[in-house]
Amino acid sequence: MFRAKDLEEGNEIKGGYIHYANAHFIFIKSSKKFLSRFIKIDPTTLAMQTGIKDKDGVEIYGSYSVDGIKSEGGDWVRIMCDESHIDFQINWLKENQWCGWEIGSRDEIEIIGDKK
Repeated sequence: MFRAKDLEEGNEIKGGYIHYANAHFIFIKSSKKFLSRFIKIDPTTLAMQTGIKDKDGVEIYGSYSVDGIKSEGGDWVRIMCDESHIDFQINWLKENQWCGWEIGSRDEIEIIGDKK
């Protein structure tokens, strides 16, 4: 599952991702067999599910850069370490690998929003 902002209105959308003819799309499957809706997206906002949820059960997304276009779409998270914390943006390095480190408990992770 991917997340990005559409080019026309800037709305956040979720679905499958495809790159075709120098354009980037999120596609949303319809309830009818084999039909999908393709929405052109801003690739600098593209992010992919990490499979990890924060302490409130919210899915965490990591920036997903393609074709040399750097994405800033990943979630900013805070990890609590004793009395201090570390804030960073989740980024995919390559297929099935995201930047970060081993986290002992999901209770330590919190999505804190956009740090821009």
